[in-house]
Amino acid sequence: MVPVLGGVVSGRLQGRLLAGGADYQIIIGGTLARLDARYIIELPDGARIFVQNTAVRAASADITARLMRGEPVPPEVVYFRCQPTFETGDARWQWLHERQFIGTGVRLPDTVLMSFYTVT
Repeated sequence: MVPVLGGVVSGRLQGRLLAGGADYQIIIGGTLARLDARYIIELPDGARIFVQNTAVRAASADITARLMRGEPVPPEVVYFRCQPTFETGDARWQWLHERQFIGTGVRLPDTVLMSFYTVT
């Protein structure tokens, strides 16, 4: 389990990732990670959005070992795809419940960068 310490959200949603979430990880065979991250985004309008983001991260044994040691690796040698879902009680953001999202991730030594896309 990796704690979510906070972060910045930019793009169609602007805001901040609140500390207190977590990324639960199952490492399989030294080359595959099944991820289940749960966290909250707070928007400037005061809305809060719960995110559950499941992901698959796969790389060779050598690259995975480097990731686990916190070493930088080129993003193109790691398969990192996700499927976020969003939940909010704020009526202004209800459209998030009505869309399917997919995404990509990049694992850096001290942070993770995620990009989400609406499936049209």
